[in-house]
Amino acid sequence: AAGSALPDKVGEYDVVVFSDPTKQLVPGSDDVKNVALGDIHVTIDVEDVTLREVVNAIVEQAAQHSGAWTVKWRLKPENADIPNEKVNLTAESGFDDFMSRLTERVRNMTGVTLHVNAFQGARVILITDSFY
Repeated sequence: AAGSALPDKVGEYDVVVFSDPTKQLVPGSDDVKNVALGDIHVTIDVEDVTLREVVNAIVEQAAQHSGAWTVKWRLKPENADIPNEKVNLTAESGFDDFMSRLTERVRNMTGVTLHVNAFQGARVILITDSFY
């Protein structure tokens, strides 16, 4: 929940993902799985967790609204450690804005520009350091 204390150890997340509050979703109904990723809102407060853990936690939480997604990292060998970079993050924004801010943070930390593409049909979020 937003405003709570930071987790005491890696693996415990204070990640809250919720759909557009103006939409009335009924838990258990079909529309719960049909929210576009761009309409998902993210509230996150984590400390000393990897980028991979952050992205996976958000996608897992978003699944209740948007359905299941798979995250794939496709990086050049020299950038293979980027998903294991530890970060401290506190943010509240839409999913797309959050991913843009996250890639900007990575660029500032490592000098590498990441690109995030969501493939709706395959239900895959591809994070890459070049366009594939």
